[in-house]
Amino acid sequence: MRRRSPTKAEAKALAERIAAVVRKDPDIERKALAERSGCHLNAIRDALKAAGLYVRRGNAPGGPMILTRPLVFFDLETTGPNPVLDRIVQIACVKVKPDGTRTEWQSLVNPKMPIPPRASEIHGITDEAVKTAPTFYEIARSVENGIRGCDLAGYNIKRFDWPLLRAEFARVKVKPEGEYLLVDALKIFHHFAPRTLDVAVETYCGRKHEGAHDALADARATVDVLEAQLRKHSGQMPETPAEIAAWLTPPRDPDDLDDEGKFRWMGDAVVVTFGRHAGQPLQKVGPKFLKWMLGADFNDDAKAIAKEALAGRFPTRKEAA
Repeated sequence: MRRRSPTKAEAKALAERIAAVVRKDPDIERKALAERSGCHLNAIRDALKAAGLYVRRGNAPGGPMILTRPLVFFDLETTGPNPVLDRIVQIACVKVKPDGTRTEWQSLVNPKMPIPPRASEIHGITDEAVKTAPTFYEIARSVENGIRGCDLAGYNIKRFDWPLLRAEFARVKVKPEGEYLLVDALKIFHHFAPRTLDVAVETYCGRKHEGAHDALADARATVDVLEAQLRKHSGQMPETPAEIAAWLTPPRDPDDLDDEGKFRWMGDAVVVTFGRHAGQPLQKVGPKFLKWMLGADFNDDAKAIAKEALAGRFPTRKEAA
C-alpha cells in the first residue's frame, strides 16, 4: 500500500510522536519509524527536521547523510583569494547520490592570466601546468550539467568557492538552473568548535571562564590565554608583540595597490575589487563612486588612489615596479 504524505497538522503531530519514540529508543532506525507511523521516509525526514532530531538510516555506523537528491562536494584552486577577480586553475567534484554511490571528476583550468607565484606556492599549479588545459568557457556547460538538480557541499564554499564559481559562470554567460542548498563543512566545524573566549580559557588554561562578559574578567582571562599559548606553542610562534603582529599579518599581495586590496592590478590595468564596480577598470569608474570613497571609511592609501583618479591621474604598471 502506497504511503501518503501527511498534512501540516499531521506532520506536527507526527513530529511530536517521533520525538517521544526517539527519546525512548535512540537507536531506532528511520525505516522502523516509517513502518510504525504509516508514513513514507520523506515524511519521516520532514518530521524529524521539525522535531530537531536525527535518526540514522539502516545499520550504517553513526552519522550517514540523509539525501533526497545528489550532493556535490566541490573544491577550487585559484589564482588568488578574491572571489570576484581571481580565476579557477583546478576544479574537482565528488557527487554523492542518495543511494550512497559516488562519482568523481576533476580538471585543470587555463585561467587565461598568469598564476601569481604566491598562489603556485600554495597549490603547486603553474602556468606551464595549465598551458594546454581547457578554459572555464570550454568546461562551463559540463560543470553546470554536473551540479544541476543537486545540492552543494564543501569547505568554506559560502564565502569563497561558490561566489567564485558563480562569477566564472557569469563571465561566460552560463546561468546555473534551479536553487542550490549549500552545506559548508567549515560552518559545521565552527558550530561544534566555537572560537569564543570561554573555549580558549578551557582549552589553554584547563578551567572554566568565570565571570564571562564582564570586561575586567575577560581582560584577565585573555592575559591567561596568551601566556598559556606562548608556553604551549613555544618555539612555534614569536614572543614579542611586534613579531606576533607581523606573524599574524599575511604578506601583502604584490598586485594590490593599497593595504586592504581595494584596488588591484589585472595585467596592466587597475581594477576595483569591491562593491557594484568590482572587476571594473578604475578608469571606467564614475566620479560619484570615487567621491563617495573619499568620504567613507577607507584607509588613506585607497583614498589617495581614488583622489588621483578623480583628477584624471591613474597608476601605471611601471610606476608600481
